[in-house]
Amino acid sequence: MSKWDSPGAIEETIEEVCAKVKLVTGSGRKTIKPLHQVAVEFENKDGTQFMSEEEIVEMKNHIHFEYEPKFVYRNEKRVSLPETRLRFKGTTNSPELMERTFDQFIRYCIGKAGGNLERSKMSFGFFHEGFHKADGFWINERTYQTFNGQVLMEELVRITQSKAEVDIDDTFIIHMHVFNNFEGGAGRCRNKMFDEEKKIPAYVVGDGKCLPKAVALAMTFYASKEDVEQRSKWDRMIRKNSTRLRKILPNHQRVQLGLFKTRYKKIDGVGHYDFIKPSRMNMKATYCHKCKQKTLSTGHSQVCDAKCEKCGFYECDNTQTETIHCEMCNTNFPNEDCYNGHLEYAYRAKKTMCEKRYTCLECGFRVCKDKISQDEVHDCEKRSRCMQCMEMYDATRSHNCCFQPPRKRFKESKMKAQKSYRILCYDVETIVVNSPNGPDFSKPQPNHEVNLVCFKMCCNLCVEEEMECDCEAGNFHYFEHVDPLEDFVDFLLHNTKLDNAYVIAHNGGRYDHNFVLSKIMTSFGIIPDYICKRLFNNWNPIINSCTIASYVHHILKFEHFQQGDLGIISENGWPERNNSVFALKTLMWMEKKDGVTIHHKLRGPEKMIKMANGDCFFVDGYEEKSNTVYEIYGCFYHGCPMCTNPTLEHPNHPGVENKAIYDRTMEREERIKEAEYNVISWWEHEINEMLKIDSEMRDFFKKCRHASHLVPREGMFGGRTQPYQMIVECEEDEEICYDDFNSLYPSVNIMFQYPRGQPVVYKINFPPIIPGKGVDKKGLYFCSIYAPPDIKITVLPYKIPGFLTFPSCRTCIEKNQKIACNHTKVSDRYLTGVWTHAELNAAIERGYQLLQFHEIWWWPDDKWQTAAYFVNYLKSMIQLKHEASGWPRDDMTDGEKLAYINEIEQRDGVTLVMENVRKADNMREMSKLFLNTCWGKLAENPVRTESKIFETLDHVSQSEYMSEQGYEVKGIKDWDDGRTLITRTSKTESVKTKQFTSIVIGIYTTSYARLRLLQAMEAVGSENLIYVDTDSVIYKKKISDPSPVKTLIGDGLGKLKSEIPNGYRIKKIICMASKVYSYLLKHLETGEEKIVTKFKGVVLNSSTSRTINMETMEASVREFLDGQTNVISVPERTMRRSKVLGEITTAPFEKRLKPVMDKVRVLPGGKTLPSGYYLNCPLVEDYPYI
Repeated sequence: MSKWDSPGAIEETIEEVCAKVKLVTGSGRKTIKPLHQVAVEFENKDGTQFMSEEEIVEMKNHIHFEYEPKFVYRNEKRVSLPETRLRFKGTTNSPELMERTFDQFIRYCIGKAGGNLERSKMSFGFFHEGFHKADGFWINERTYQTFNGQVLMEELVRITQSKAEVDIDDTFIIHMHVFNNFEGGAGRCRNKMFDEEKKIPAYVVGDGKCLPKAVALAMTFYASKEDVEQRSKWDRMIRKNSTRLRKILPNHQRVQLGLFKTRYKKIDGVGHYDFIKPSRMNMKATYCHKCKQKTLSTGHSQVCDAKCEKCGFYECDNTQTETIHCEMCNTNFPNEDCYNGHLEYAYRAKKTMCEKRYTCLECGFRVCKDKISQDEVHDCEKRSRCMQCMEMYDATRSHNCCFQPPRKRFKESKMKAQKSYRILCYDVETIVVNSPNGPDFSKPQPNHEVNLVCFKMCCNLCVEEEMECDCEAGNFHYFEHVDPLEDFVDFLLHNTKLDNAYVIAHNGGRYDHNFVLSKIMTSFGIIPDYICKRLFNNWNPIINSCTIASYVHHILKFEHFQQGDLGIISENGWPERNNSVFALKTLMWMEKKDGVTIHHKLRGPEKMIKMANGDCFFVDGYEEKSNTVYEIYGCFYHGCPMCTNPTLEHPNHPGVENKAIYDRTMEREERIKEAEYNVISWWEHEINEMLKIDSEMRDFFKKCRHASHLVPREGMFGGRTQPYQMIVECEEDEEICYDDFNSLYPSVNIMFQYPRGQPVVYKINFPPIIPGKGVDKKGLYFCSIYAPPDIKITVLPYKIPGFLTFPSCRTCIEKNQKIACNHTKVSDRYLTGVWTHAELNAAIERGYQLLQFHEIWWWPDDKWQTAAYFVNYLKSMIQLKHEASGWPRDDMTDGEKLAYINEIEQRDGVTLVMENVRKADNMREMSKLFLNTCWGKLAENPVRTESKIFETLDHVSQSEYMSEQGYEVKGIKDWDDGRTLITRTSKTESVKTKQFTSIVIGIYTTSYARLRLLQAMEAVGSENLIYVDTDSVIYKKKISDPSPVKTLIGDGLGKLKSEIPNGYRIKKIICMASKVYSYLLKHLETGEEKIVTKFKGVVLNSSTSRTINMETMEASVREFLDGQTNVISVPERTMRRSKVLGEITTAPFEKRLKPVMDKVRVLPGGKTLPSGYYLNCPLVEDYPYI
């Protein structure tokens, strides 16, 4: 008889609950009814609480609203201002006035929302055509003190395009959300303690019998965990449905709510029992009652200390002497119960412990048989498992942590999973219901409406085996369907043929899928959590990847990577404990001023001080000779009483006042002093006062560029694009050559060496710097260096916001100085960055001078190898490309064909199959695509944007999602049907390295490519260079002279080849900017002339060519050289996708073209010099950080 069968209140309630829970059966898809936002009339204030009458008049004189800002109620915590367009009036003509107007607008809106300047938080989205980022910017959950007009204006200045001023004649688009504690709300009566403090839903409601109700819900939940179907039914049962709950729980309290007026007494949580649904999202941790430990591991049961490692049971007495031996697994057991237990299935296990593990005869280590079956070899010296690469290693030695190639079993399971599949391809056609309103951004543009959806199915039967199947094709159009999109989505969701199907569309992520996903969520209520076989060993590209690049990466991962090829490189490097840049600069300044050597995080692990009671403190800096501790206190983080309100809650410590944080900081300092350390400490505001007074200190802080560690992505630079002359016309004896490297990136992947595994990291004890001598250690260098002032072809790349540059003076390029360089001090000229040893040595050979190493990542010589994974993959693609190109001539004899095959083999290292050589343009284009997408995925940026949909009233879940550490909110959008879409992006400092990626591969690939281009540039000479662009070089030479790059010219991989059509010569070229140029071709025999114009970002057709052509470009360049800058405007229309699914519009815009020479200094005739070029510079050696 079950213990639950005994009479009692709790048991009766349980039986009643279990008997009345209706379990719905059926194989159909689950459909969720659409939610609808409760209509709540939020009473907007007049907005004058925080503004004077004069300020309101001034604001409205300077800014024009599309309509009066009006906030809308969303949930108990948030009101929002729907998308609002505003425009500055013509009288707003200064940044100071714009800043003041923005500040007034922010205070006006907080007042309208009924907020508070000190406590209310706001999320603010700001969008404008002139930003680098098409999606504008979003500032999340700031109070007015941390986000006002000044902060907004600083953000605008930071991201506006080309360092230009914001065009005040254009329209801005504003989104705003204000977070308050509003009265009222909608939904069931909730337990305040659960919702507000623990953020856990309260399931038990009403007065009385809360304990039996909680037990009843808990028993039902755990009974439902027997299978997935019942668990999902429990979830449906527990949803907000007062009728069902009233039937299940007769004493359920039914509460009638007025219009967000509290008509009941909220539960305070004292003496209340409730069911807490186990959830790692809410609990963040679990507690093991067996070993009495809190754990964050979902797999804790496998490593629980209370479980016997030999039999797998908890109730095992393993204290006895081991006398019983098992021949099957070579293990000794302390008693018969333990021996018998290891032959049984413990806790629903699929294997017994005898089948799972054996004991090694040599070392006595318990070895997992599953790992051995997955090709893992047991090594007696390796007894620890790395949690990053999951490999066993010897803990007494350094561990080379690398991505492990997929094991045989996993590879077989992936191959098996693709044997049976079904694919649906579809295409969406749309119309614009109303014509656009012209190029007026202040007016909303019409959305695209779907009027036709075409689809076709295919599966493994009809594609591979050419058998009959039940695949179908068809379309949904507006002639037969009121809403073609809704009917198509209904077809997707309910057609049984499409279970587990792959749905694809060309450009689906940017267009077609937007409409489909939007309809799925808005009409059907289904909320998603987050939004060529012969050549590739039978891997199916559709099933295993979403893009060509990811498919190539998949092939490399499963077919070409070997053990130890890819070291796990931390995306943010290997820093010590986090310190602010401000604090590190202060410590370096104290070193310079006082002549001491302070140990801080840039010199290795920070000093840890142990207290008598066992407590440990890390300190910002420590000077051993004087036994002095240095501490820099940030006023915000440490609750400075001079800069913060002591009685307010600290933003980073909920429920803790600023004063408590300050007291804790002072107590820590006193304990360090009591431990007999000298302590020197400064507060942030004290250092700021020192900076105002001390100009030398201020200059030191401004020029210090290395108050951080080596971040590898800072060494990831793109290709070199740079004009050297703006207008060039050839004389009769001259010609302009345009040469392009044949497959530059694939060629360096094959020809050059790459490092394997992880590097040795140097933060101290750097090798000595010898002037004129290159670096010996191969790897990445975070260092400071300066270029020769008179160098004309610079070597090292340097990033500034919006540009990749190649300057010889840092100050000139950062200030965008157009005049001749006048900086003679090394402290003004030097560059700090991350570069490869190859580029660094090339720079030193050309006169660059190293100043200081800050961090070095070194791979020993035996770790450098030609990348076999690149060679093996790329050569098969090169072979395919040659075979698909066909024979050079149709009438070639067999002997000539064999000679051609031998030539290709000697030149490119691949052997062609004569039977496969036939012209196939599609196959050739595909092979080129697969060649050029080989390496990019290995350097993929792990920073990703993700979106999630919530019920609008569920402010708890929204708050959790927005406040999760490591993420930054990029947008909040409310739908009228009661759903909210929140988009967030992972912060750079919190991202982790993606599987089977290595930024080092990308760094070296681009570095090698730039060096190849540099080789061609130097062969041509700076006086002949006209334009360079990643893998091509345009230059002028005498017709009678041999090519200066003749040693680089050829038909092979990585060789230069002319881009000029046969029989033509370039006679004239105009360069307006990077990626913007036009040249004139003239036929040598007929005299025919053709003009080729390139303008990145604009499709040059018959309409746009009337505005953008060689004639207009030349006129613009000549005006620019005369000191005038006139903008060429090209009217365009483009499809724009909003942050919200389903919203795509055709919007007018103007593409503006003008000469841009921000990377170089332009001379009067149109020739250029590197930014910072200074002939006969009287250089002053004053580098201040050695």
